[in-house]
Amino acid sequence: MAFDFRRFCEDHFIPTAPAGHKHHRKGWVAVECPFCTGDPGFHLGYSEAKDFFTCWRCRGKSAARVVQALLRCDELEAFRELKAYNVRRLLAVDPVIDVRRRSVCRLPETAGALGPIHRRYLQSRDFSPDHLARVWGLQGVGPLGDYRFRIIAPITFRGTVVSYQGRDVTGKSNLRYKACPQRLEARDHKHCLYGLDQVPGDRVVVVEGITDVWRLGPGAVATFGVQFKLEQVELLRDFTRVAVMYDSGAEDPTAPVQARKLATYLTAFDMEVETADLGGGDPAQLTQEEADVVMRELLGD
Repeated sequence: MAFDFRRFCEDHFIPTAPAGHKHHRKGWVAVECPFCTGDPGFHLGYSEAKDFFTCWRCRGKSAARVVQALLRCDELEAFRELKAYNVRRLLAVDPVIDVRRRSVCRLPETAGALGPIHRRYLQSRDFSPDHLARVWGLQGVGPLGDYRFRIIAPITFRGTVVSYQGRDVTGKSNLRYKACPQRLEARDHKHCLYGLDQVPGDRVVVVEGITDVWRLGPGAVATFGVQFKLEQVELLRDFTRVAVMYDSGAEDPTAPVQARKLATYLTAFDMEVETADLGGGDPAQLTQEEADVVMRELLGD
């Protein structure tokens, strides 16, 4: 059991479904769901064996969201409570998956092998197209469809493609990055970390975007912008060392603030946490040699 939710409820005087109640099940702790309306029955359950929450009416919930709602506290206080009740995950079970979503996300039908326009774009940024296609599964879209002239970056979660992001290669689109429509995602991409499946060890560098991950390589993950989600924080909780390296703030002045905020949340877990600053620019602008040095320094290799 990764979260002693039963003791948490006892300590905070939160009623749970008693034995014999229609919502009482062996191995589950059921409470009134603070997220849905109507009959306030004990619909929100926590599986003590598999460490996840689900409401029989409004579906999956993250542990942090549940604690925040039950205690009516802020996000940081919720993470402190999780630490106090030993939230370290023991089994690899997704605590926030919505069973109403599809099981796998299909890439755009127009996507295929990287074409000349995609290769030229990547080479202009000092990337190796073949290397990125091999490591990150990149594909390209030609002149047709909603993702025309974009590089498609599959987003995986535990080996399954659950979403994708498209990067414009023409420089003419007002939207540089275009996410998969939410209705087509198997999992909300903001509940994922790009590159998480490729992390080789228990240390990780957190950056903003997918091109930053391409430059730094396996061992880096992206939060798809600086406005991270609690679900993304929870995905980092089992690492022993995390370095947060958002962009310098030249384009987005909130980046350094968000980096410090993310680091603060992570201090609720048993890990080393630091923030890193390149002193200008972003990781994707580094040369490959510089990026390799940065990764060695941040991961302590």
